[in-house]
Parts: sequence; structure tokens; C-alpha cells
Amino acid sequence: MNQSLRHTPKYKLILRLARSLWQTNHSPDSCRKFNQASNNLKQALYKLRNAAFTNYITNLHRDDYSIWRPIRSNKNPNNPNPPIRKNSTTPGIWAISDKEKADLFASYLADVFSPHDRGTAPDIERNWTNLSIHQTHQPSRRTN
Repeated sequence: MNQSLRHTPKYKLILRLARSLWQTNHSPDSCRKFNQASNNLKQALYKLRNAAFTNYITNLHRDDYSIWRPIRSNKNPNNPNPPIRKNSTTPGIWAISDKEKADLFASYLADVFSPHDRGTAPDIERNWTNLSIHQTHQPSRRTN
């Protein structure tokens, strides 16, 4: 495991160099070197992950209940908490943290549930009052 961890940056560097060489000249030889470097990196990462998992499994013991901890944590489903885009005329930035999401939700609720603007035009308000005065002073007609 230690050897794979030590050589992984070297494999990444070789892969980057092989990719840049292949993208500049597109020769079959550079393509072969790029694929070989890619496969070497994949193999080193596979060995590293496998060694880490083997080490983790061998350190689990039944006596201290460490064997049940991963089983218990895998029973509950993982609910994703996706980011929310901030409202603006152009698409805004993303609210990622819980505090940013709460602030965004609070400002949205404040905008949606704000009281209506009672300011009406003065001429419309005069027409309403005149209309209501005329309706209250007119005698009602009865038809028989």
C-alpha cells in the first residue's frame, strides 16, 4: 500500500505528459503510451483502494462492536442536500451551506408573504368614496 501511495503522483504526471503529447500530434505511438499510462494509474489506484479496504477489514473486531458500526451506518439511506440557486434577474450564484439556504428561504418568504401595498392612486380612491356615498343615499326601488 505504501509503495502504491508513493508512486501515484508519478503515474499522474506520466499520464498528463502522455495526454499532452497525444493531443498535440495524434500519433499511434503517443496514443499507445497514453493508454498504457492510464492503465498503470488505474491499476495503482485499484491496488491502493484494495489495500486500504483489506486493512480496514482486518482491523474490525467482534469484541469491541466495531464490526457493526459500518453496517449500522449503511442501513440509513443517504438523502442528498442539493444546492439552491439564488434568485436574481440573471441566474445567480448557488447557495451551498445550510446558512445560505436558510437566508435565501427567509428572504423568499419575506417577499412572498409581504402585505399588499395599500397605496392607490388618489383619483381612484375618490371615485370609490363617491361611488359608496351615492349607493348609500339612493332609495331602494321596489317593483311589485
